[in-house]
Amino acid sequence: MRPPRRSSAGPCTAGGGALPHLSASRLLLLLGLATALSSSAAKFGPGAGDLTNTMFVAGVEILKPEETGVYQDAQTDYWRTVAALPASTTPYNPHPTSPPTNFGCPASRYSMTGPVTFLITNALVVPGVKLPVVRSCLIPRNRPVIVNIFDDIKFYAPPLGSATRWAREFGSATVRLSPESLSSMAQSTVQRLNPRTCITASINGTEIPNIESFFHVAQTVNDLFVGPGFLTTVRDVLKLGSSIPGADDLYQKGYKDADFASAGYFLYLPKGFSKCATYTIRFGIRRGCTGNNSFTFWAKGTDDALPEGRNCWPNRGSCAGEFRQVPLGVPTAEAVFEYTITVF
Repeated sequence: MRPPRRSSAGPCTAGGGALPHLSASRLLLLLGLATALSSSAAKFGPGAGDLTNTMFVAGVEILKPEETGVYQDAQTDYWRTVAALPASTTPYNPHPTSPPTNFGCPASRYSMTGPVTFLITNALVVPGVKLPVVRSCLIPRNRPVIVNIFDDIKFYAPPLGSATRWAREFGSATVRLSPESLSSMAQSTVQRLNPRTCITASINGTEIPNIESFFHVAQTVNDLFVGPGFLTTVRDVLKLGSSIPGADDLYQKGYKDADFASAGYFLYLPKGFSKCATYTIRFGIRRGCTGNNSFTFWAKGTDDALPEGRNCWPNRGSCAGEFRQVPLGVPTAEAVFEYTITVF
């Protein structure tokens, strides 16, 4: 497919028909936000990779999945931003009461080198959530974009542990899994689903080919800020209430320097959307998808509640890694997101 012609010109004008409903002052406000974030965002270098190694789907340029280092950085970039947002603006809430404009596509404050990156976000979907989750966003053209199709995250933030359901599923909220174990758990939960039959992503009705190849495992980090807005959103969506002793302090302050792992399906658009147009981006888990009835992960870690702080779990007499199978019941899931992206 012949790539679309690009322009380095400024924003689309209302006279061009792309944004007839936006006032000039609104456009200037959005552009000013993007410029300010671009100049003030904390930077970290992308992983080794070739940003020109791309493919085109419906006229949109997507980085090929073999550029693993860039995708790993993109995942970390995504979660550093989303996990730190306040409850009033977090896109992790599938259906907030009064969402602000553009809340589903926040601008990253941890962008990789170059212009500020915009995120097209997933959310926490549980039984009873209305589907599909439908959102609309405004994104400036020629800005990098990260799309979270479907992933899983695990983190250590006591007393919530490495997952908000830690105490119920795994026995102890004080167990600090090794980075390898955290990553193993995130990978295993995602890989319960067959990507060829369960995972979907399309742009203007054109499916992303070989979607299974876009599965990546981010490097684990030990300095991610899990903000109070993120934690209270998880609490409210999962209806956890206040049943976890000691969690109130986390809900007020968040947790700094959390061990954090992510694995899943992402798209990285290094040049974003080059044309002033409206795009429909649809992604997530297909209706009627059935996965494995359990997942297995490498269970190795220490119990922080013990004085010696070095005994492994679940076998306190041994520090050898072992595999732990967690039965969850056979999932029949759907988690579909549909975005209307207006590019200006």
